[in-house]
Amino acid sequence: MTHPADDKAQAPKAANWLPLTPRLAVAMVFAVGALALAPVAKAGERGMFERADANGDGRVTLAEAAAFNAARDARVDRNADGRISLAEAEAAASARALEKARTAFARRDLDGDGFIEPAERAARDAQRFSRLDLDGDGAVTRREARAALRAFAQPAR
Repeated sequence: MTHPADDKAQAPKAANWLPLTPRLAVAMVFAVGALALAPVAKAGERGMFERADANGDGRVTLAEAAAFNAARDARVDRNADGRISLAEAEAAASARALEKARTAFARRDLDGDGFIEPAERAARDAQRFSRLDLDGDGAVTRREARAALRAFAQPAR
């Protein structure tokens, strides 16, 4: 990959030629924020934040976020031309959506029989409700709902 303005340049690193515009800075803040809000990984798995934190110091730098995003983009760029086409983006989105649907289905199919029965839905509903009903009185108040939302938005520690 070369600098857009210099066809003879030798594959510069993005940080050497990519200007940090206000728009790019905001985009990177949102990208790092999304990493922080990513769901906590199950035991034995590394969550998105941990995968982006290349040196394991508990912080994701701009360079680490850029490297993480570049690796993701490389997986999407099926023909390895350095650009992502709409067709490549759609294929990746479809693959991600299919994987999410399979994962969500497996979590809800408690007995693993390939079907989500009413009893399984009820068990899942009760589990989710109990996480919201902070005082255990059988009802969720606005205060409890807001507290749950704030807790969900907090980065995992």
